[in-house]
Amino acid sequence: MEYLKKICTLLVILLVTGRILQDPGMFSDAVRDGLMTCTEHMIPSLFALMAISEILVRSGLYQLIGIPFRGVARHIFHMTDAESAVFLISQFAGYPVGLSMLSSAVKSGAICKARARRMSLFCFGAGPAFTVSLIGIGIYGEPVAGWLIYGANVGMNLLLAIVLRNPVSEETKRSGCALPFSEALITGTRKASVNLFQICALMLMMKVLLTAAMPVLPRGEVRVLIAAFTEISQVISFPRYQTLLIPLIASLTAFGGICVLFQLCSLGGDCLHIQSFLAARLFAAIGSFLICHVLTPIVLHDYTKPVVSGSFHAARSEHPMLSVVLVMMSAMLVLEWKRIERKKALCK
Repeated sequence: MEYLKKICTLLVILLVTGRILQDPGMFSDAVRDGLMTCTEHMIPSLFALMAISEILVRSGLYQLIGIPFRGVARHIFHMTDAESAVFLISQFAGYPVGLSMLSSAVKSGAICKARARRMSLFCFGAGPAFTVSLIGIGIYGEPVAGWLIYGANVGMNLLLAIVLRNPVSEETKRSGCALPFSEALITGTRKASVNLFQICALMLMMKVLLTAAMPVLPRGEVRVLIAAFTEISQVISFPRYQTLLIPLIASLTAFGGICVLFQLCSLGGDCLHIQSFLAARLFAAIGSFLICHVLTPIVLHDYTKPVVSGSFHAARSEHPMLSVVLVMMSAMLVLEWKRIERKKALCK
């Protein structure tokens, strides 16, 4: 069986390679489009949140965020201060941030691996920057549509957190080891830079694979649906102003897509159990669909198509050069950190 998988994987790679050699211009356009998505959307929206979350975890300051919610977290969700802080941040910061924080918290000793693996099932979401900006305004010209999708996703995560809760014991009440803020600033930024580079590289690779598969995919809305299931940012290609599609988009954002799953596998390490994660996200996708199916006619009962078609654009950086400079500065930071580590090793 393992040998058959290797043969199938090799055949897929050879077919993609053949398609690239047959029409390199098409793949160049696909990669260029993916790079624009990274520089205009992903890097500006994700880098700061990923860096701040890593700095907070490594410095131990993130646990303070959970203190105001201690009563609710302990009695309803059965979470420690550290766990509730990760859960809260993950609902706002975007797909990979929650699992990245859990992985760092496990390494620091603030959260045990078993509880982190359970939390990874619901510390997951697109975040309002994606649902409100790219979907609500970009597709419907109406932020309320994005907030409805975001609310449905968060609601299902809250339900999963209650269903999967586990009592807090004395053993799970850990404080973890914290780094000095200056060291946390450097290591956290370096970790966020590496993680974001992996995410962008995976997204570009999925773009290439999807382009290679285009000739065998059905045309029309089915192709758009498959593309969005593969790479979630492709939901911006959905037909505009059709509110009947909101439940479907909500289910897709709740699930995350194949590309996001690969991103999590590259970041999560032992904190992610694939079978349990897929089951939980499928449950969240179905629940989000039903919530939006019921609430869309109520929330958007007087929705009308914007008068000036195409006047609404998703929030993005108008100057990709800023993102390029940001990446260059991050790379310089990584190299400087490696030089410091080598110097420390020589001193020892």
